[in-house]
Amino acid sequence: MTDHRDRELVSYLLGTLPQDRADAFDELSVTDDAFTAQLRVAEDELIDAYIGGELTGETLAQFETAYLSSPRRRERVTFARELRRAASSKRDAPPMPEPIVPPPPVVTPPARPVAMAMRALVPALLAIVCIALVVDRVRMQGELDRVRSEITELASQFADLLRLHNGMTGSNSPAPGSPAPLALRPSSAANLDIARLDLDPAAVDSAFDLLLASNQFPAYQAELTDVLTSERIWQSDWIAATTAAPPVVVLRVPARMLKPGFYSFVLVGRGASGASEPVAIYKFVRSAR
Repeated sequence: MTDHRDRELVSYLLGTLPQDRADAFDELSVTDDAFTAQLRVAEDELIDAYIGGELTGETLAQFETAYLSSPRRRERVTFARELRRAASSKRDAPPMPEPIVPPPPVVTPPARPVAMAMRALVPALLAIVCIALVVDRVRMQGELDRVRSEITELASQFADLLRLHNGMTGSNSPAPGSPAPLALRPSSAANLDIARLDLDPAAVDSAFDLLLASNQFPAYQAELTDVLTSERIWQSDWIAATTAAPPVVVLRVPARMLKPGFYSFVLVGRGASGASEPVAIYKFVRSAR
């Protein structure tokens, strides 16, 4: 932010703009869409600078005393910090393990013909066994990935059929023996509502429907975090969203993971190239019975 207008916007956000200019900006924020867009960009850049530790001196003090005095603004800062943490955790993910390489043949000193032949044969046999184990492991991993993909697709189809059935019968109740899913909408400045989860003590797991504004990725992954401790306590597999309208990412979390407290899901999407990026954050409270 270098020009005079950007400095005025920052002063307006920090509450240090002269009153006559602040009154004019108040009116523009209601009547002028272009000004509102400029103000939102300036606010996003100011929040990013604060999270990145770029604010210093009087500007930092004004941000923490004036800007953060608003609950809505504190929520925006928390949301931006969680998105940055999710993106950082994806970049710092551990690399894939190194492939198994069979040991090289052992060189033996000269010996009697039969003994020398046997000693030369043993390393070759070991190499063959190791190669066979590697091939078998790769084949089994491929089969496992295929089965997981089929299970995910069947789960998505079942969810679509269940929603279609509920729409035709006028019922929103789940299938017999299954807990009702808790529908969660993305947290944002416009949606500060926090859903409440009442979990039966005898429940084995809890179902969640993460509603998407649009289905832009072939696969999604959700991380469950305890907001008070910032500890990641559960992570889903890569799964596809349903094809219903609106699209939904269906999750089932083991009930033992959900103690009474404040939680958030960070949803990440993976594109066809394999690159992943944060999509949205969903918040809920597990109430105590």
